[in-house]
Amino acid sequence: MIRLDPKASEALASAVAAAKQNAAGPKPEATESAKLGASSRLDSKAPLLRAVAAAALVAACGLASFAGTQAQRSAAYQSGAEVAALNQDAFARLTRELESVRTDLASLKAEAGYSSQASASDRDKLDQKIEALAAALRKPDVTSSALEARLDRMESQIMSTLGDLSARTAAAPAAQVPAPAAAAPLAPVAPAAPALTEASLREPEPTPPAPPVRSARNEPVDGWIVREVYDGAALVEGRNRRLYEVAPGGIVPGVGRVEAIERRGRSWVVLTDKGFIGSYR
Repeated sequence: MIRLDPKASEALASAVAAAKQNAAGPKPEATESAKLGASSRLDSKAPLLRAVAAAALVAACGLASFAGTQAQRSAAYQSGAEVAALNQDAFARLTRELESVRTDLASLKAEAGYSSQASASDRDKLDQKIEALAAALRKPDVTSSALEARLDRMESQIMSTLGDLSARTAAAPAAQVPAPAAAAPLAPVAPAAPALTEASLREPEPTPPAPPVRSARNEPVDGWIVREVYDGAALVEGRNRRLYEVAPGGIVPGVGRVEAIERRGRSWVVLTDKGFIGSYR
């Protein structure tokens, strides 16, 4: 879209308005001759022609002014694009160099091992310098020349600090003295064998065998008798002549728990934890 100069637009509008007023003036008399009528028509169209010529001149001036402005804008835009491209290239190079410095610092930290407080303070200063350089790279209003100058200064400082730190790291292993090896523990001394005496040479007297232990299951329970056995249960009679039906796992009053009911020879017995109840008293 073409934009004209405001002054040119006003001049064009004034010329067109004047031409319209002159064209709308008084008409020639009908009684005049044809020659005078033709001359009057030519005279009435002359202001309109002058207005059109003036408008064309103003439009040409406006177009020339607009063309000059567009050319200046195009040149400025091209120059700005070239500067932006140069700044981007400088930023990329500075970023790569910063990453290289970070890598060198990380490897140096791994070799140093953070052994002393002095080297730790030097590393802190180096980290601060690198962070300052990274912050400068992130600022959009800093030009490439200023960044390059700052990078050169910081690079010299960083390399100086790295050199000092490397020298201290190389001197640290030489200053360390290895600790003496711990003495091996002595083997325990075996106790001396007891001296032989006449008492020890005598044969030990034989120990008499222990009397056989009689199981409680083999002892009869006094006052109780088995009257009948049927279907895995037994009917026993107590001291008071009362009958009790018992089974394995049951309890005989006054005797104890029934462990089993088994047959011995021709008779049945009820085994308890205190003895057995047989078929006779």
